[in-house]
Amino acid sequence: MKKVIFVCILILSGLSINAQNSFLVTSAELSEWAHYLASDEMRGRGNGSPEMEIASKFIQKQFEKAGLKPAPGMDGYIQEFSFESRRGGTIDERNVIGYLEGSDPVLKNEFLIYSSHFDHIGVGRIVDGDSIYNGANDNVAGTATIMGLAHSFQRSGKKPKRSMLFIAFAGEELGMKGSTAFFNEGPIPHDKIFLDMNMEMTGHCTLLGEERYYITGPGFTNFDELLDKYNKQTSWKRVDTVKSADGLMFASDNVVFAINREGEKAELNIPAHTLCTHGGEPHIHRPNDEPQFMNYDNMASLVDYLFDLSLHLSGMDKDLIKWDVAAFDKFMEERRRR
Repeated sequence: MKKVIFVCILILSGLSINAQNSFLVTSAELSEWAHYLASDEMRGRGNGSPEMEIASKFIQKQFEKAGLKPAPGMDGYIQEFSFESRRGGTIDERNVIGYLEGSDPVLKNEFLIYSSHFDHIGVGRIVDGDSIYNGANDNVAGTATIMGLAHSFQRSGKKPKRSMLFIAFAGEELGMKGSTAFFNEGPIPHDKIFLDMNMEMTGHCTLLGEERYYITGPGFTNFDELLDKYNKQTSWKRVDTVKSADGLMFASDNVVFAINREGEKAELNIPAHTLCTHGGEPHIHRPNDEPQFMNYDNMASLVDYLFDLSLHLSGMDKDLIKWDVAAFDKFMEERRRR
């Protein structure tokens, strides 16, 4: 009898461990999406390429499967835009936008945005016999993360209080073209955007460690403190040792939301940060940024963390997120002097 009880305890313990490690979106799904979007056949997803259109259709399909709808004021999931190429001529591109309506009758009129960019730099100089710059971590990983987050809401049956937009931007590698097009021409009034959480390079964690991330621009708002307070109840933690974190505020699509520019003048606008698990591994804009090297278990855990966090953020008092204007002005002045 004692032996039977002992075996039952072992079985229940195993079930408990498995339950703790079961995620709303599996590492296998994230791997499948990343291996498709960052495959050699996608040829590095250079802006204006046929592969970018193929990628946008794949992302749209995932948004549809996750139950997202077109954003208010849009007929479909695609926002088309054009911009001038650095080499002359015009590049036609498209953002992919999915909408999840909030549950609160008042807060649903505001939007919590989760964004990423899905373009990369295409085919380039041969390095170790390889010329395809797959862009798996930069930034198929971020795109897979927001697709996974969208699926998490559908599978959980839970809804955020604020409405959510899931946006995959094109044109980031050529100067935040897609996010600028959305911000200037998109369907959402700026005063209705609560926060942009931008996902960038969430596929590697060798240097920062598992269940660790940093945000860009932590010195410009108190959002880092709000995250640290929330993270006391989670296994995920924010790392505050990345010295370039404030400067990296300007390196991805979040900057379009965060900063208004007029010539040399820059003013803070909508709270917007990029979340990143990459700690400086040597593959950025290199052909070795391939999907087989990413940590999909950590990504699946991150998606679950973001799901719980987004439920929390969707009901947060808007006034809790505060800009540190003095710190930003000081940073910009020091930057101008360099």
